[in-house]
Amino acid sequence: MIILVSSSAKSSHFGAEDYSYYFVLKQFLPVLKKIGLVLEVDAVADVDRIYKQLSSCGVGCVFLCFSPPHKVVSGLECPTIPIFAWEYGTIPNESWSSNPKNNWVAELKKYAAAITHSEHSVGVTKAAVGDSYPITSIPAPIWDQYSQYFDEKSDLSLSAEKKLRVNGWVLDTADVERSLANRSDEASEQTVTLSGVVYTSVFTPNDGRKNWQDLVTAYCYAFKSVSDVTLVLKLTHTDPKYCFEVIYSELKRLLPFKCRVVVIQGFLPDDDYARLIAATKYSVNSSFGEGQCLPLMEYMSAGKPSVAPNHTGMEDYITSSNSFVVDSSRQWTHWPHDPRQVLRTFRQTINWESLCAAYMNSYIEIKNDPVSYRRRSNQAFADLRKHCSNAQTEKKLKAVLVLVRKNFRIRQRILYPFYRVGWCFLSRLGLIPRLKKRVLKGLDVI
Repeated sequence: MIILVSSSAKSSHFGAEDYSYYFVLKQFLPVLKKIGLVLEVDAVADVDRIYKQLSSCGVGCVFLCFSPPHKVVSGLECPTIPIFAWEYGTIPNESWSSNPKNNWVAELKKYAAAITHSEHSVGVTKAAVGDSYPITSIPAPIWDQYSQYFDEKSDLSLSAEKKLRVNGWVLDTADVERSLANRSDEASEQTVTLSGVVYTSVFTPNDGRKNWQDLVTAYCYAFKSVSDVTLVLKLTHTDPKYCFEVIYSELKRLLPFKCRVVVIQGFLPDDDYARLIAATKYSVNSSFGEGQCLPLMEYMSAGKPSVAPNHTGMEDYITSSNSFVVDSSRQWTHWPHDPRQVLRTFRQTINWESLCAAYMNSYIEIKNDPVSYRRRSNQAFADLRKHCSNAQTEKKLKAVLVLVRKNFRIRQRILYPFYRVGWCFLSRLGLIPRLKKRVLKGLDVI
Protein backbone atom coordinates (compact mmCIF):
# COMPACT_ATOMS: atom_id res chain seq x y z
CA MET A 1 0.00 0.00 0.00
CA ILE A 2 1.09 3.57 -0.74
CA ILE A 3 0.26 6.03 2.05
CA LEU A 4 0.15 9.70 1.09
CA VAL A 5 0.51 12.18 3.97
CA SER A 6 0.21 15.93 4.28
CA SER A 7 -0.48 18.58 6.91
CA SER A 8 -2.19 21.97 6.95
CA ALA A 9 0.80 23.33 8.87
CA LYS A 10 2.84 25.44 6.47
CA SER A 11 5.73 25.75 8.90
CA SER A 12 7.48 23.71 11.56
CA HIS A 13 7.89 26.86 13.66
CA PHE A 14 6.26 26.69 17.06
CA GLY A 15 3.44 29.19 17.30
CA ALA A 16 2.71 29.16 13.57
CA GLU A 17 -0.84 28.35 12.52
CA ASP A 18 -1.64 24.66 13.13
CA TYR A 19 2.05 24.10 13.96
CA SER A 20 1.28 21.08 16.13
CA TYR A 21 -0.11 19.13 13.15
CA TYR A 22 3.32 19.16 11.53
CA PHE A 23 4.93 17.61 14.61
CA VAL A 24 2.17 15.02 15.03
CA LEU A 25 2.64 13.96 11.39
CA LYS A 26 6.37 13.49 12.00
CA GLN A 27 5.66 11.33 15.06
CA PHE A 28 3.40 9.04 13.00
CA LEU A 29 5.85 8.53 10.12
CA PRO A 30 7.96 5.70 11.61
CA VAL A 31 4.86 3.58 12.27
CA LEU A 32 3.28 4.40 8.91
CA LYS A 33 6.47 3.26 7.18
CA LYS A 34 6.04 -0.16 8.80
CA ILE A 35 2.58 -0.45 7.24
CA GLY A 36 3.28 0.78 3.70
CA LEU A 37 5.33 2.98 1.45
CA VAL A 38 4.92 6.62 2.61
CA LEU A 39 4.98 9.68 0.35
CA GLU A 40 4.75 13.22 1.74
CA VAL A 41 2.84 15.46 -0.69
CA ASP A 42 3.16 19.25 -0.74
CA ALA A 43 0.13 20.01 -2.90
CA VAL A 44 -3.30 18.40 -2.65
CA ALA A 45 -3.46 18.48 -6.46
CA ASP A 46 -0.80 15.78 -6.44
CA VAL A 47 -2.97 13.40 -4.42
CA ASP A 48 -5.43 12.38 -7.13
CA ARG A 49 -2.72 12.38 -9.81
CA ILE A 50 -0.70 9.88 -7.80
CA TYR A 51 -3.82 7.91 -6.86
CA LYS A 52 -4.88 7.50 -10.51
CA GLN A 53 -1.42 6.38 -11.59
CA LEU A 54 -1.20 3.82 -8.81
CA SER A 55 -4.76 2.56 -9.31
CA SER A 56 -4.07 2.00 -13.01
CA CYS A 57 -1.48 -0.61 -12.10
CA GLY A 58 -3.35 -2.15 -9.17
CA VAL A 59 -1.51 -0.48 -6.31
CA GLY A 60 -3.58 0.52 -3.25
CA CYS A 61 -3.38 4.13 -2.07
CA VAL A 62 -4.82 6.20 0.80
CA PHE A 63 -4.40 9.84 1.82
CA LEU A 64 -3.91 10.78 5.50
CA CYS A 65 -4.46 14.52 5.98
CA PHE A 66 -3.19 15.84 9.33
CA SER A 67 -5.43 18.90 9.50
CA PRO A 68 -8.55 20.24 11.19
CA PRO A 69 -11.64 19.19 9.18
CA HIS A 70 -12.27 22.67 7.74
CA LYS A 71 -8.81 22.54 6.10
CA VAL A 72 -9.12 19.06 4.61
CA VAL A 73 -9.87 19.11 0.88
CA SER A 74 -12.95 16.98 0.27
CA GLY A 75 -14.12 15.42 -2.98
CA LEU A 76 -10.85 13.71 -3.86
CA GLU A 77 -10.96 10.39 -5.67
CA CYS A 78 -8.26 9.05 -3.37
CA PRO A 79 -9.63 7.62 -0.10
CA THR A 80 -9.01 10.39 2.44
CA ILE A 81 -8.79 10.18 6.23
CA PRO A 82 -8.69 13.44 8.22
CA ILE A 83 -6.51 13.26 11.33
CA PHE A 84 -7.25 16.03 13.78
CA ALA A 85 -6.96 17.06 17.42
CA TRP A 86 -9.82 18.55 19.45
CA GLU A 87 -10.12 19.62 23.06
CA TYR A 88 -13.50 21.38 23.33
CA GLY A 89 -16.87 20.12 24.52
CA THR A 90 -18.58 20.24 21.10
CA ILE A 91 -17.42 20.27 17.50
CA PRO A 92 -18.57 23.06 15.13
CA ASN A 93 -22.02 22.23 13.76
CA GLU A 94 -22.73 25.47 11.88
CA SER A 95 -20.93 27.55 9.27
CA TRP A 96 -19.75 31.17 9.35
CA SER A 97 -17.89 33.69 7.21
CA SER A 98 -19.68 32.29 4.13
CA ASN A 99 -17.59 29.14 4.45
CA PRO A 100 -19.64 25.93 4.69
CA LYS A 101 -16.49 23.94 5.56
CA ASN A 102 -16.56 25.47 9.06
CA ASN A 103 -19.40 23.07 9.79
CA TRP A 104 -17.36 20.08 10.91
CA VAL A 105 -20.40 17.83 11.22
CA ALA A 106 -21.16 18.20 7.52
CA GLU A 107 -17.50 17.91 6.56
CA LEU A 108 -16.75 14.74 8.51
CA LYS A 109 -19.71 12.96 6.93
CA LYS A 110 -17.87 13.18 3.61
CA TYR A 111 -15.20 10.72 4.76
CA ALA A 112 -15.36 6.98 5.30
CA ALA A 113 -13.46 7.36 8.59
CA ALA A 114 -11.54 9.84 10.72
CA ILE A 115 -8.76 9.69 13.29
CA THR A 116 -8.29 11.82 16.37
CA HIS A 117 -6.01 11.54 19.42
CA SER A 118 -8.26 11.06 22.46
CA GLU A 119 -11.43 9.35 23.58
CA HIS A 120 -12.75 12.78 24.55
CA SER A 121 -12.55 13.84 20.89
CA VAL A 122 -14.18 10.60 19.81
CA GLY A 123 -17.06 11.19 22.21
CA VAL A 124 -17.84 14.78 21.21
CA THR A 125 -17.57 13.88 17.51
CA LYS A 126 -19.95 10.95 17.78
CA ALA A 127 -22.36 13.07 19.81
CA ALA A 128 -22.61 15.43 16.84
CA VAL A 129 -22.14 13.20 13.79
CA GLY A 130 -23.72 9.99 15.06
CA ASP A 131 -22.71 7.15 17.32
CA SER A 132 -21.99 4.86 14.36
CA TYR A 133 -19.53 7.27 12.77
CA PRO A 134 -16.16 5.45 12.36
CA ILE A 135 -13.75 7.70 14.24
CA THR A 136 -10.83 6.20 16.16
CA SER A 137 -8.58 7.60 18.86
CA ILE A 138 -4.91 7.06 17.99
CA PRO A 139 -2.47 9.16 20.05
CA ALA A 140 0.87 10.15 18.57
CA PRO A 141 3.25 7.18 19.08
CA ILE A 142 5.98 8.69 21.24
CA TRP A 143 6.47 6.16 24.06
CA ASP A 144 9.18 4.17 22.25
CA GLN A 145 11.22 7.32 21.65
CA TYR A 146 11.06 8.72 25.20
CA SER A 147 10.98 5.51 27.21
CA GLN A 148 14.75 5.26 26.68
CA TYR A 149 15.11 8.05 29.27
CA PHE A 150 13.32 6.07 31.97
CA ASP A 151 15.64 5.16 34.82
CA GLU A 152 14.03 3.03 37.50
CA LYS A 153 17.03 3.60 39.78
CA SER A 154 17.58 7.30 39.11
CA ASP A 155 19.19 9.43 41.81
CA LEU A 156 16.40 11.11 43.81
CA SER A 157 18.72 13.04 46.09
CA LEU A 158 17.89 16.73 45.83
CA SER A 159 21.57 17.71 45.88
CA ALA A 160 22.28 16.01 42.53
CA GLU A 161 23.03 18.56 39.79
CA LYS A 162 22.43 18.53 36.04
CA LYS A 163 24.12 21.07 33.77
CA LEU A 164 22.39 22.06 30.54
CA ARG A 165 23.91 23.85 27.57
CA VAL A 166 21.43 26.26 26.04
CA ASN A 167 21.93 27.95 22.69
CA GLY A 168 19.36 30.67 23.16
CA TRP A 169 18.04 32.86 25.94
CA VAL A 170 17.67 32.20 29.68
CA LEU A 171 15.81 34.07 32.39
CA ASP A 172 16.70 32.84 35.89
CA THR A 173 15.02 34.31 38.97
CA ALA A 174 18.03 33.16 41.01
CA ASP A 175 19.87 36.06 39.35
CA VAL A 176 17.36 38.29 37.61
CA GLU A 177 19.74 41.22 37.15
CA ARG A 178 22.31 39.07 35.36
CA SER A 179 19.62 37.51 33.16
CA LEU A 180 18.34 40.92 32.11
CA ALA A 181 21.87 42.22 31.54
CA ASN A 182 22.66 39.26 29.26
CA ARG A 183 19.50 39.68 27.23
CA SER A 184 20.21 40.45 23.58
CA ASP A 185 18.73 39.93 20.14
CA GLU A 186 21.21 37.17 19.39
CA ALA A 187 21.19 33.65 20.83
CA SER A 188 24.20 32.77 22.95
CA GLU A 189 25.70 29.69 24.57
CA GLN A 190 24.71 29.53 28.24
CA THR A 191 24.86 26.96 31.01
CA VAL A 192 21.99 26.24 33.39
CA THR A 193 22.52 24.13 36.52
CA LEU A 194 19.47 22.38 37.94
CA SER A 195 19.03 20.69 41.31
CA GLY A 196 16.38 20.08 43.93
CA VAL A 197 12.78 19.23 43.01
CA VAL A 198 12.48 20.27 39.37
CA TYR A 199 9.09 20.85 37.73
CA THR A 200 9.07 21.26 33.94
CA SER A 201 6.48 22.61 31.55
CA VAL A 202 6.91 22.87 27.77
CA PHE A 203 4.61 25.26 25.91
CA THR A 204 4.38 28.21 23.55
CA PRO A 205 3.35 31.32 25.51
CA ASN A 206 1.08 32.76 22.83
CA ASP A 207 -1.14 29.66 22.85
CA GLY A 208 -4.09 30.82 24.95
CA ARG A 209 -5.17 27.25 25.70
CA LYS A 210 -2.11 26.61 27.86
CA ASN A 211 -3.19 28.86 30.76
CA TRP A 212 0.47 29.13 31.82
CA GLN A 213 -0.26 32.09 34.08
CA ASP A 214 -2.05 29.84 36.59
CA LEU A 215 0.81 27.36 36.37
CA VAL A 216 3.34 30.06 37.32
CA THR A 217 1.31 31.93 39.95
CA ALA A 218 0.26 28.75 41.77
CA TYR A 219 3.87 27.55 41.82
CA CYS A 220 5.23 30.84 43.18
CA TYR A 221 2.50 31.00 45.82
CA ALA A 222 2.83 27.38 46.96
CA PHE A 223 6.65 27.58 47.19
CA LYS A 224 7.18 31.23 48.07
CA SER A 225 9.11 30.15 51.19
CA VAL A 226 10.76 27.01 49.73
CA SER A 227 14.25 27.28 48.26
CA ASP A 228 14.96 23.77 46.91
CA VAL A 229 12.40 23.79 44.08
CA THR A 230 12.76 24.94 40.48
CA LEU A 231 10.16 25.45 37.78
CA VAL A 232 11.63 25.15 34.27
CA LEU A 233 9.56 26.81 31.56
CA LYS A 234 10.84 25.45 28.23
CA LEU A 235 9.30 27.84 25.73
CA THR A 236 8.65 26.82 22.15
CA HIS A 237 8.42 30.10 20.27
CA THR A 238 10.57 31.80 17.66
CA ASP A 239 10.54 35.31 19.15
CA PRO A 240 12.76 35.57 22.27
CA LYS A 241 11.91 39.23 22.88
CA TYR A 242 8.23 38.39 23.09
CA CYS A 243 8.93 35.44 25.41
CA PHE A 244 11.03 37.52 27.80
CA GLU A 245 8.52 40.34 27.96
CA VAL A 246 5.42 38.23 28.50
CA ILE A 247 6.98 35.89 31.09
CA TYR A 248 8.96 38.53 32.99
CA SER A 249 5.95 40.83 33.21
CA GLU A 250 4.18 38.04 35.09
CA LEU A 251 7.14 37.07 37.29
CA LYS A 252 7.94 40.59 38.49
CA ARG A 253 4.42 40.86 39.91
CA LEU A 254 5.11 37.77 42.01
CA LEU A 255 8.56 38.65 43.38
CA PRO A 256 9.96 38.22 45.96
CA PHE A 257 9.87 34.45 46.46
CA LYS A 258 12.46 31.86 47.53
CA CYS A 259 11.60 29.27 44.89
CA ARG A 260 13.35 29.43 41.52
CA VAL A 261 11.95 29.88 38.02
CA VAL A 262 14.13 29.23 34.96
CA VAL A 263 12.82 30.28 31.56
CA ILE A 264 14.57 28.68 28.58
CA GLN A 265 13.87 29.89 25.07
CA GLY A 266 16.15 28.30 22.54
CA PHE A 267 17.63 25.07 21.30
CA LEU A 268 18.71 22.26 23.58
CA PRO A 269 20.96 19.60 21.96
CA ASP A 270 19.64 16.07 22.33
CA ASP A 271 22.06 15.22 25.16
CA ASP A 272 21.04 18.33 27.08
CA TYR A 273 17.34 17.74 26.54
CA ALA A 274 17.93 14.26 27.95
CA ARG A 275 19.59 15.90 30.97
CA LEU A 276 16.56 18.16 31.41
CA ILE A 277 14.30 15.10 31.42
CA ALA A 278 16.63 13.38 33.90
CA ALA A 279 16.65 16.45 36.19
CA THR A 280 12.87 16.78 36.06
CA LYS A 281 10.89 15.17 38.85
CA TYR A 282 7.42 16.25 37.65
CA SER A 283 5.96 17.54 34.39
CA VAL A 284 3.29 20.23 34.76
CA ASN A 285 0.17 21.22 32.85
CA SER A 286 -2.61 23.70 33.68
CA SER A 287 -4.29 24.07 30.29
CA PHE A 288 -7.93 24.74 29.46
CA GLY A 289 -7.93 21.71 27.17
CA GLU A 290 -5.64 19.36 25.27
CA GLY A 291 -6.06 17.35 22.11
CA GLN A 292 -3.43 15.02 23.57
CA CYS A 293 -0.51 17.14 24.98
CA LEU A 294 2.72 15.81 23.48
CA PRO A 295 5.11 17.30 26.11
CA LEU A 296 3.21 15.71 28.98
CA MET A 297 3.17 12.36 27.18
CA GLU A 298 6.90 12.62 26.48
CA TYR A 299 7.88 13.18 30.10
CA MET A 300 5.49 10.56 31.44
CA SER A 301 6.84 8.05 28.89
CA ALA A 302 10.21 8.72 30.54
CA GLY A 303 8.67 7.88 33.94
CA LYS A 304 8.07 11.43 35.15
CA PRO A 305 4.80 11.79 37.07
CA SER A 306 2.79 14.91 36.37
CA VAL A 307 0.94 17.66 38.11
CA ALA A 308 -2.00 18.09 35.76
CA PRO A 309 -5.78 17.98 35.34
CA ASN A 310 -7.33 14.85 33.84
CA HIS A 311 -9.77 16.53 31.48
CA THR A 312 -10.14 16.42 27.65
CA GLY A 313 -7.25 14.59 25.94
CA MET A 314 -5.50 13.96 29.26
CA GLU A 315 -8.39 11.84 30.56
CA ASP A 316 -6.90 8.85 28.75
CA TYR A 317 -3.66 8.71 30.72
CA ILE A 318 -3.69 11.03 33.76
CA THR A 319 -4.73 9.13 36.90
CA SER A 320 -4.27 9.48 40.63
CA SER A 321 -1.79 6.59 40.56
CA ASN A 322 0.63 8.19 38.07
CA SER A 323 0.07 11.91 38.74
CA PHE A 324 -1.16 14.54 41.16
CA VAL A 325 -4.52 15.37 39.66
CA VAL A 326 -5.71 18.99 39.56
CA ASP A 327 -9.46 19.64 39.83
CA SER A 328 -11.24 21.39 36.96
CA SER A 329 -14.72 22.40 35.84
CA ARG A 330 -16.52 23.38 32.64
CA GLN A 331 -16.52 26.94 31.35
CA TRP A 332 -18.66 28.22 28.50
CA THR A 333 -16.61 29.53 25.58
CA HIS A 334 -16.40 29.75 21.77
CA TRP A 335 -14.79 27.58 19.12
CA PRO A 336 -11.19 28.82 18.73
CA HIS A 337 -11.32 29.54 14.99
CA ASP A 338 -14.74 31.24 15.08
CA PRO A 339 -14.26 35.04 14.70
CA ARG A 340 -17.84 35.64 15.91
CA GLN A 341 -16.81 34.34 19.35
CA VAL A 342 -20.36 33.15 19.98
CA LEU A 343 -20.71 30.82 22.96
CA ARG A 344 -21.23 27.33 21.57
CA THR A 345 -18.88 25.01 23.46
CA PHE A 346 -16.99 24.35 26.70
CA ARG A 347 -13.41 24.37 27.90
CA GLN A 348 -12.08 23.26 31.29
CA THR A 349 -10.90 25.81 33.81
CA ILE A 350 -8.70 24.51 36.61
CA ASN A 351 -9.16 25.06 40.34
CA TRP A 352 -6.21 27.26 41.31
CA GLU A 353 -6.20 26.13 44.96
CA SER A 354 -6.20 22.51 43.79
CA LEU A 355 -3.13 23.26 41.66
CA CYS A 356 -1.37 24.81 44.66
CA ALA A 357 -2.19 21.73 46.73
CA ALA A 358 -0.97 19.37 43.98
CA TYR A 359 2.34 21.23 43.84
CA MET A 360 2.82 20.95 47.59
CA ASN A 361 1.69 17.31 47.85
CA SER A 362 4.04 16.28 45.04
CA TYR A 363 6.94 18.07 46.74
CA ILE A 364 6.22 16.37 50.06
CA GLU A 365 6.03 12.93 48.45
CA ILE A 366 9.41 12.99 46.73
CA LYS A 367 11.12 14.45 49.81
CA ASN A 368 9.51 12.27 52.45
CA ASP A 369 8.31 9.15 50.65
CA PRO A 370 10.60 8.23 47.73
CA VAL A 371 9.13 4.71 47.60
CA SER A 372 5.73 6.15 46.70
CA TYR A 373 7.36 8.44 44.15
CA ARG A 374 9.08 5.43 42.52
CA ARG A 375 5.76 3.62 42.37
CA ARG A 376 4.10 6.63 40.72
CA SER A 377 7.00 6.95 38.26
CA ASN A 378 6.78 3.26 37.28
CA GLN A 379 3.03 3.61 36.80
CA ALA A 380 3.45 6.62 34.48
CA PHE A 381 5.94 4.65 32.38
CA ALA A 382 3.63 1.62 32.16
CA ASP A 383 0.42 3.60 31.49
CA LEU A 384 1.96 5.59 28.64
CA ARG A 385 3.24 2.38 27.07
CA LYS A 386 -0.36 1.21 26.81
CA HIS A 387 -1.48 4.61 25.60
CA CYS A 388 0.99 5.68 22.91
CA SER A 389 3.49 2.96 21.97
CA ASN A 390 4.34 2.10 18.37
CA ALA A 391 2.71 -1.30 18.76
CA GLN A 392 -0.63 0.16 19.84
CA THR A 393 -0.56 2.75 17.07
CA GLU A 394 0.28 0.24 14.34
CA LYS A 395 -2.55 -2.06 15.39
CA LYS A 396 -5.15 0.74 15.36
CA LEU A 397 -3.93 2.29 12.11
CA LYS A 398 -4.13 -1.03 10.28
CA ALA A 399 -7.73 -1.48 11.41
CA VAL A 400 -8.72 1.97 10.12
CA LEU A 401 -6.98 1.46 6.78
CA VAL A 402 -8.70 -1.88 6.25
CA LEU A 403 -12.08 -0.23 6.91
CA VAL A 404 -11.45 2.63 4.48
CA ARG A 405 -10.17 0.41 1.67
CA LYS A 406 -13.19 -1.87 2.10
CA ASN A 407 -15.61 1.05 1.71
CA PHE A 408 -13.86 2.40 -1.38
CA ARG A 409 -13.82 -0.98 -3.08
CA ILE A 410 -17.58 -0.59 -3.65
CA ARG A 411 -16.87 2.34 -5.96
CA GLN A 412 -13.96 0.55 -7.57
CA ARG A 413 -16.11 -2.46 -8.44
CA ILE A 414 -18.18 -0.30 -10.79
CA LEU A 415 -15.06 0.46 -12.81
CA TYR A 416 -13.57 -3.00 -12.33
CA PRO A 417 -14.60 -4.48 -15.73
CA PHE A 418 -12.84 -1.64 -17.57
CA TYR A 419 -9.68 -1.96 -15.47
CA ARG A 420 -9.75 -5.74 -15.92
CA VAL A 421 -9.82 -5.60 -19.75
CA GLY A 422 -6.85 -3.20 -19.80
CA TRP A 423 -4.98 -5.25 -17.19
CA CYS A 424 -5.41 -8.52 -19.13
CA PHE A 425 -4.26 -6.91 -22.36
CA LEU A 426 -1.09 -5.49 -20.74
CA SER A 427 -0.44 -8.79 -18.94
CA ARG A 428 -0.45 -10.75 -22.19
CA LEU A 429 2.09 -8.34 -23.58
CA GLY A 430 4.27 -8.85 -20.50
CA LEU A 431 4.23 -5.14 -19.69
CA ILE A 432 2.83 -5.15 -16.13
CA PRO A 433 6.14 -5.42 -14.18
CA ARG A 434 7.72 -2.73 -16.36
CA LEU A 435 4.66 -0.50 -16.01
CA LYS A 436 4.64 -0.78 -12.22
CA LYS A 437 8.31 0.07 -12.03
CA ARG A 438 7.88 3.04 -14.34
CA VAL A 439 4.93 4.46 -12.43
CA LEU A 440 6.59 4.09 -9.04
CA LYS A 441 9.82 5.58 -10.37
CA GLY A 442 7.86 8.55 -11.68
CA LEU A 443 6.48 9.05 -8.20
CA ASP A 444 10.00 9.04 -6.73
CA VAL A 445 9.32 5.98 -4.59
CA ILE A 446 12.03 3.70 -6.07
